[in-house]
Parts: sequence; C-alpha cells; structure tokens
Amino acid sequence: MSDKEVHTLSFESRRAASMASTPWITLATPTFNRRRELGRLYDSLLRLRENTPAHIEFEWLIIDDGSTDGTIDQIARWADDNRLPIRYFYQTNSGKHVADNRAVRLARGEMVLSIDSDDELTPDALNLFHDTWTSLSDSQRAGLKGVTARCIDPATGRLVGTPLPRRHNGGHFLIASPQDLRHRYHVKGEMVGFTRRDILLQYPHELRPDVGKFMPEGIIWYSIGRKYKEYVIDRPARLYHQDEGSAIMSGGSRNRAPQNYYLWQYQVNNLFSRYLLHDPKSMLKAAVGLSMDGFRTGRSLCDILRDTRGFLPRLAVITLLPAGWLLSRR
Repeated sequence: MSDKEVHTLSFESRRAASMASTPWITLATPTFNRRRELGRLYDSLLRLRENTPAHIEFEWLIIDDGSTDGTIDQIARWADDNRLPIRYFYQTNSGKHVADNRAVRLARGEMVLSIDSDDELTPDALNLFHDTWTSLSDSQRAGLKGVTARCIDPATGRLVGTPLPRRHNGGHFLIASPQDLRHRYHVKGEMVGFTRRDILLQYPHELRPDVGKFMPEGIIWYSIGRKYKEYVIDRPARLYHQDEGSAIMSGGSRNRAPQNYYLWQYQVNNLFSRYLLHDPKSMLKAAVGLSMDGFRTGRSLCDILRDTRGFLPRLAVITLLPAGWLLSRR
C-alpha cells in the first residue's frame, strides 16, 4: 500500500452508509495506538445503542492518527459486524489537534461529542443529553454551545471533581462559560459534553509549526466561552478511566513547553485581569508558566513581554520572573 493510499484510507459500516437522515450527534474518537483500550469504548457504545431510542441517532467517527498496532484491523472487524454506525479515517501521524479539526469537518451530526479511546459513556448518556437539550427553548439554545455532564470514577462510583455550587439552582445545573465554571465558581474535574458543530467549525485548532503534535484544547473552549455558555448538569454521562500508555497526547510537561506556552499566553492575556480576584492561584500560576515555558523554548524576556498584553499581566510576569526562570531549569 502506497503512502498516498494510507493517507486517504477510509471506510464505514453498512449501518453508517445506510443512514436515511442526519444523525443528531457524532461521537468523535481521535486515537493513536490504542487498539486494546478501544474495545472498552466499543462495548460501551453497544450498550448505549441498546438504551437509546431510535430517534436519537448517532455515528461513531474514528480518526486514526497513524496507529501501527493493528487499530485499523480491529475497527474493520467491528465495521463488518455492522452493529454500530462506524466511520473510520486514517491520517499520517499529525497530532490530536489535527485529528480533532478533521473530525469536526467530517462529522455528519448536528452535535459533536469527543470521547477518548480509553473511556466509556454511560448507557443513558445520549438520553440525558438529548432530553436536557430539547427541554430548552430556542432562545436559550441560541446562546449555548451545548450540554456538559459530569464524569464518574468507576472504582468508587463517585462523581469526579468538585460539585456545582448549591447557591445556583440547588446545585443541579449551572449555565456558565468554561472560564467562569473553573475560575469563578471553582468547579473542577473531568467532564464530558457535546458542542454544536456549527460553532466548532468557527473555532478550529491553530496549526502552528512550533507546537509539534498537540495543542491545548483549553484555548478552544475558552475562546468559544467568550461568546457561548454551556449548560452544565450535575449528573454523570461518562466513566473516566485514568489509563497509562501511548495516548495520542502523551508527553511530559517539559516536552509540552512549546504547546503550553500558548495556553499560558491565552490565560494571561484574556483571563488574568478578570479572574485574579476570584482565582488568584490559577492566574499567578499562568503568569509563572508563561515565563517558565518561554525560557524553556528559547524565548528571551523581550519575546515573552511582547507576547503579554496589558499593564497588570506584564507586571505579574515581571514580578514572578525569578520563579519562572528557576522552574525552567528543572
């Protein structure tokens, strides 16, 4: 098989090819050398299909980022079994952010939910998402990117992270941007949610030549959050497994310095002044991180300050410069 053939390789199950209408949601999985873990996700999607009414149609879109472990053969067997609407696309190894961009372009669903290759959705996840979304009025949905639910730890059966603030709707739901959720309301922990595809098309990952094969997703979510909020519910829709291995975005913090620099830069320039009083620890961490990863990537102090906007953010970066420099040496 030639390089050109490998790059353009794709196939779909008969169930996906014969869909008479547009699926409501695309479940998108970017993957790299995760053949063994994909079985858990596949089994959870079978249970999902059994517990989801026929009118809530979904497709499973897999973007294979150059796997060499037999992932393609495994997916092909599942497609031949035709128990799920599967669409598979192979790309030369380019990174998760490239795979995410491609998934959004190729998705047929009105909504897109990204689910990692080593996780699983609860059997009632799509019922929960669909019922919550359709219970909202058109005017409410217009200002929302989608619905976000909690994750559950399969080992303990407990929700992952901190609960929603009870002073808002009794803690049952919260309408907020991702940045407000984290830095104003201090709700942390893994979550899962879908986003309208029309919005995702407006906010693709930047393909910068210096970032390698990963770009922090937080930049996308924070950018979307400046215009759209999310409807967060305090109910689980995903089992969160903390597996080790060759994940598509594996790598240590030092190896991620080129990528993380842009996340720190975004936070310092767009969030620092707004959230310093609400979440000083996170904002000061971003100021330290900017100089730390700036020095790690060979940037000068002038470069770092040129990338920093505003008097207060620059003052924080300069004040915390010794800490950033010391951490950059580790």
